Amino acid sequence: MSLAQRPIAAAAFAEEATGAGWKTVPSWYQIARHDNALSPQAQRFMAERMGATTEEVDGSHVAFIAQPRRTAGLIKAALSKL
Repeated sequence: MSLAQRPIAAAAFAEEATGAGWKTVPSWYQIARHDNALSPQAQRFMAERMGATTEEVDGSHVAFIAQPRRTAGLIKAALSKL
């Protein structure tokens, strides 16, 4: 994964959003309790702000790679609600 990862484009900080999908579309969020890249507290704040259904997992920033079954379960649960 690290070989394929590129730096974020500067345009990502300058583009204006036309709307926030999370305001009108149901959201789900998997919080990684041991994430050192994006603190779990920040993740909880963002998930709460968007009204997301959350699931917390014991994992790092790439918990979805380390725990694919948990992630797939969250995705399946989200699909069942749509």
